[in-house]
Amino acid sequence: MPLNRKIAFYLFFLGFFGLAGSIAVSKFTTSLSMFLMAIAWFVQWNWKEKWERFKSLKWVLMASISLFLIFVMGLIHSENMSYAMKDLKIKAPLFIIPVVFALGERFDYKKVIGALVLMVSSAIAASIIGVVNYQLKLGTDQEITDLRALSPFISLIRLSLILSFGFGMGLWGLIKLKSKLKWLLLLPISWIVFFFGFSQSLTGIFLVPIISISFLFFAFKKQKKLAALFAVVFISIGLYGGYEFNKVYQLVFDLKPINELHETPNGNKYKHFQDHLDRENGYHVQSNICYRELKQEWGERSDLDILANFEEFKIKAVLMRYLTSRGLTKDSLGIANLSDAEIKAVENGVTNVYYINRNPILVRLHQSLMEIQYAIMKGQYYRSSVAGRLMFAKTGISIISDHLFFGVGTGDVKDVFLEKYSQLSGEESKFDKKSHNQFITTGVALGLIGLILFIGIIVFQMFKYEGPLKYLFALGQLVLLLSFLWEDTLETQAGVAIFTVITNVFMFSSEQKIKKGKEPIR
Repeated sequence: MPLNRKIAFYLFFLGFFGLAGSIAVSKFTTSLSMFLMAIAWFVQWNWKEKWERFKSLKWVLMASISLFLIFVMGLIHSENMSYAMKDLKIKAPLFIIPVVFALGERFDYKKVIGALVLMVSSAIAASIIGVVNYQLKLGTDQEITDLRALSPFISLIRLSLILSFGFGMGLWGLIKLKSKLKWLLLLPISWIVFFFGFSQSLTGIFLVPIISISFLFFAFKKQKKLAALFAVVFISIGLYGGYEFNKVYQLVFDLKPINELHETPNGNKYKHFQDHLDRENGYHVQSNICYRELKQEWGERSDLDILANFEEFKIKAVLMRYLTSRGLTKDSLGIANLSDAEIKAVENGVTNVYYINRNPILVRLHQSLMEIQYAIMKGQYYRSSVAGRLMFAKTGISIISDHLFFGVGTGDVKDVFLEKYSQLSGEESKFDKKSHNQFITTGVALGLIGLILFIGIIVFQMFKYEGPLKYLFALGQLVLLLSFLWEDTLETQAGVAIFTVITNVFMFSSEQKIKKGKEPIR
């Protein structure tokens, strides 16, 4: 083998596996790995061979790089070229990775699996680092209160996408592997489920059941007994989850009648503010309040000033919400009914009795339903990560209707969103986000024509894969497409890298066939 081909070989696979292992832990090495693969592509210096490969792969390759080119076309009617160039720089791997994979070094399905295992392993390592860091900082001035920090290197949503894929890949390994050591896969599978619960990742909590159900269809074709066991486990968990969901739903949305009392047991007057709609577990927060008794009794139970701040909220507000969640009056009698552990919980910012010693997944479910209820009752979506997405999507759809066919251009998406939000009244003017939906964001940038091309390219790729790893390919596409519904996956470097690897590593492996019945591409 010529020296340049040897150098290209080692550079390519250093970059290939480096990319897979870097996405979850380092932006720098993610970029560096892509750069190494691009260098290897040139160092090969086999232009005739590349041309022959291009001719055999042209439709699949052109479809893949067209995901980038349609955003380049969006430059034609963009005004903010600075933002457009920044956006295209982020999306550049949509062009680079398909070209490098298709016309570079050949890699078989074993290397594909190796790269995917490395990608998932690095994500698991990142999640372990996040949890350990969280535990080490408990009780210190650096204590982590935002659980999104449990993903220390990339956003929790992107990390959850890789881990969700890893969850499905682990289940696949239990079916495909023959060695008894395969049962060790239950360790990473269990850790991923634990991490999703611990971090309260809605992405993971949502994807795990869907992946589990899709896996059952695959498993029944391979090992019916094992699939039946999984079915019993998944159905049991599903029934329990449905039961708990119904309980939480009723707790949040079953609004209790407001019972306004006149005097406290100590003879002090209550205050009531029915124009404030806040609720905790169905009870009205701003009723039956005696501030004098709250301050006096709290001072006897806690060393913290009732007017002190916990993050952006005063302890008084946290206390009132907690008392309300228990159905207690906001006076000395209400505080007297709290245990020492509950007083400590209020000091730590716990606003609802439901959050004490509860499964983290159920806590996140309760919080999400509370956010939705708050948004519905008060029309304030900016305070809600769940309900807020409805406003983001609604705004994006409104922009698409104003620029139906060609959109606003690649460079003007953020500007148009900000302009649209500024037209909204009240609290909604505090929004400064995109749509949190990749389909809608693409429609805003490129219009209905660009969106149809975007979806068409993805569907074309899905139907063109004819390699031996069909389940893993379908799993990757399922995770990615579902993420498009609640996240701008292709608007960040990590999201683009996840998409390009999970898609193109299958599309351009040496076992992939262009059409069923033809010889593999080698």
